Amino acid sequence: MPLVQVSDFKGVFTLRKDEHSQSIYLGYITTNENKLIREIFGIDLGGQIITYIANNQSPVNPEFQFILNEFSYQYGRRILYSAGLKNILCGLIYHEIVTTDNRNPSVNGGLERARTENATPVRANYSNYLNSVDWIECVQKYVQSKPGDYTGYAGTQFLRTWMI
Repeated sequence: MPLVQVSDFKGVFTLRKDEHSQSIYLGYITTNENKLIREIFGIDLGGQIITYIANNQSPVNPEFQFILNEFSYQYGRRILYSAGLKNILCGLIYHEIVTTDNRNPSVNGGLERARTENATPVRANYSNYLNSVDWIECVQKYVQSKPGDYTGYAGTQFLRTWMI
């Protein structure tokens, strides 16, 4: 069972939900969740986390449970924050749905119009993507600082990209 469910797309990740969109969103979750976990943590550690999630987080692994939840981490003089793995995945999958499938996010029961700046579409969901990248950085820096607890880490760096 995936960590992210269609019902998780609420709040800042709100998507229009109707009988047609449910299966589309589930397809995005199925296609992207495991791939993103492997990109964040690497093949080995990502595979361990995927197995842990598939086994309903049993037996409880405190190290994996920690990164699934919200936490803050002191990295040098910076304080990094993670909203938890589920929110990270929601943000990335949400961004993928809205940009790839050209679906507009829902706002107060209606659809949000795409705004433009210098004739370039600017979507509110882009800040969700950037937040997810920041949360990934926190998780990755934390995991790198504890190689004994997270063996097999070889995550990919997620870059902040800018819409032009």
